[in-house]
Amino acid sequence: MSDGEGMERIWAYLSPLISSLRYSTKTHRLVALDLRSSHHNDTGKTNSIRLLLDRGKQVEEAMKTALEKLKEIEDNFGHSTVYLANQWIRQRECQLSAMETESERDMMRQVEELVELEDQLRDTHNTIVSLRAKRRRDRTSEEQRQLHGLPDTVVSLEEQIDQVISELGSEAFRGLPGASDAETKALIRLKVSKSKLYKAKVGVLEVQKRWDQRGSGTRMQARFKKLMSSKVKLLKSKWTSYCNRATIYNENYMPEIDIGTPTFEEIKSMGLDDHFWDMGSLLHPNEPWAIDPNVREGIDALLTSTHCKDELRRISREARQAVKWAIDRSNSLENLYDLLDPVCLLLTSQKSQSSFDDMERQLL
Repeated sequence: MSDGEGMERIWAYLSPLISSLRYSTKTHRLVALDLRSSHHNDTGKTNSIRLLLDRGKQVEEAMKTALEKLKEIEDNFGHSTVYLANQWIRQRECQLSAMETESERDMMRQVEELVELEDQLRDTHNTIVSLRAKRRRDRTSEEQRQLHGLPDTVVSLEEQIDQVISELGSEAFRGLPGASDAETKALIRLKVSKSKLYKAKVGVLEVQKRWDQRGSGTRMQARFKKLMSSKVKLLKSKWTSYCNRATIYNENYMPEIDIGTPTFEEIKSMGLDDHFWDMGSLLHPNEPWAIDPNVREGIDALLTSTHCKDELRRISREARQAVKWAIDRSNSLENLYDLLDPVCLLLTSQKSQSSFDDMERQLL
């Protein structure tokens, strides 16, 4: 609001009898800001107790729900709060120890490139199969040209994949943790594939959010529809890639808890806060906090109850401060009343005496 436009709007808002196009000086705008800020602060102080009470009730309800969840988990699965607290500490330690070095980041970039090339190779093979399934006379000239060029694309992709694999097997990566472990390599690929699936899901939600906004005309609606189709197609491609890798991993390594493979419809309706998007099960496949959904729910409930206790302490502190302000304000008003009371009595008596004198003059 350095240019004064915002302050002018506020001044016009506070003065409904003044036209919005009328000239307002800098002093007018500053006074309007001061008035509105003072009114906002006074209103907040006056309503603070009620707001704190409502907030306290919400926090108490959330804490009650979290404690009930903790009791349910302990009764059904035997996970006590001490066990869940230790699992939370273990989770933090694992996540801190998993901080990537520069070499590990380079390896992840190479793996990401490898996964992308493998996805392109799979899509190219699928395209070739679908084109060859058509009869020659039913193919368009573009499809015929594409069919002739796709085998060269396959060869190029396979060469690039071989090059990336050879780079990952070089001396620069052999000393990294898990570089010689086939299961760890499969998990890394799965993690990258899941990250790409998550990114595609975010893209779909962003387009949907823009599409749902009002005011877009017919032409914009058509553009959004076309854009949404491409985003959903990309999401399905990344979902196929992830599910293939997850299925192969579950079959080859038979983990204690299988890697989740939701259907495409479930992915489309799934929110970004769903536990499916957690990477813990891929980074730490042997940790209970990463693979056991009951432990994860217990940790969430434990953290919620802890945060609720902290929030209630903060609310109680603010309530004490608000009560102290109200008491000080009441004392100030009482002192002001004590100072003004004699003056009011004097003015009242003078007014009564003046009225009595006027009545006497009228009678005389």
